Amino acid sequence: MSPDAALPVPASLMTLLAVFSPLFTVPSFRTFGGLACGFLAQSGKRTVCGMLTGAGLSRLWSHDRAHYFFSRARWNPDDLGIAVAKLVIALLVPDGEPVEVLIDDTLFRRRGKKIWAASWFHDGSALGPAKTGYGNNWVVLAVRVRLPMISRPVAIPVMAKLVIKDTASASRLWLACRMITRLAAEFPGRQIGVTADSAYAGHELKRLPGGVTWTTRLRSNAALHDLPPAPTGRKGRPRKKGDRLPRPAKIAAGAAFSRVTVTPLRQDRDHRRACLHLPVVLRHRHGSRHRHLHPGQIEYTIRPRARHHREGPGRRPGHREICREMGH
Repeated sequence: MSPDAALPVPASLMTLLAVFSPLFTVPSFRTFGGLACGFLAQSGKRTVCGMLTGAGLSRLWSHDRAHYFFSRARWNPDDLGIAVAKLVIALLVPDGEPVEVLIDDTLFRRRGKKIWAASWFHDGSALGPAKTGYGNNWVVLAVRVRLPMISRPVAIPVMAKLVIKDTASASRLWLACRMITRLAAEFPGRQIGVTADSAYAGHELKRLPGGVTWTTRLRSNAALHDLPPAPTGRKGRPRKKGDRLPRPAKIAAGAAFSRVTVTPLRQDRDHRRACLHLPVVLRHRHGSRHRHLHPGQIEYTIRPRARHHREGPGRRPGHREICREMGH
């Protein structure tokens, strides 16, 4: 049965859409089905009215019906994202294998006095030296999968949260941890590996559930500490971190590394990395502020230096990559 009598839906697509029917009321599910079909069929801008045009419903449905669905209809975006994640993992991730998750934020450029939560954010794709842009900033969670018709892996977005300045949602790491915690709760006992950039490193990682591996980037001048010792039973607050460890460069100089191969999502060539496993507590220096990472297993990865980088004291300090096993 199609979501609406005026909208014939292929049986294969209706099978996928039927998974989401428990998340909506009957009228909302009909609207959801029409907008989903219009989103897939629209070759132009996928706006609210553009989805109605793509589904051929622009003259049958009032545009108020579509706007009402996003503003006041009874459905939860987090529940919808979890349903999409379950569908993607069930169909495209083999049983027993870890779920590979990618997290990053993207700027949706919008202007106007009525654009809610819009502000100035970093935009790596902006033209010119000033990498900033105005609009809505979304933290997106995607599941990395492999499709039989493509040789390289692809990332399927399943969840997203809006960055709202001057609130708790202003922290992109906080939003990412909330999504990962919810995803891990839906897959108990399943290993989840998260990969993100340097913006997603901080003390919020200590609250992640067990079985979650978090890979991010760390500055080369980061202060490393050993795991905190066991409580002694004496009065006073237990130690939050152990003894200070040597600088990352000194640790890397006398460590044994293992080779791993990394395949970027948008490129076909492989990149090799040298990895070192360290059980440490991180204290990330960032200007005058400090961000803390707490006990876990650290995979300390040194990136190969590009040939065009100049040597000597004038060269900017390089970055490091880490992978933290949240097993405690």
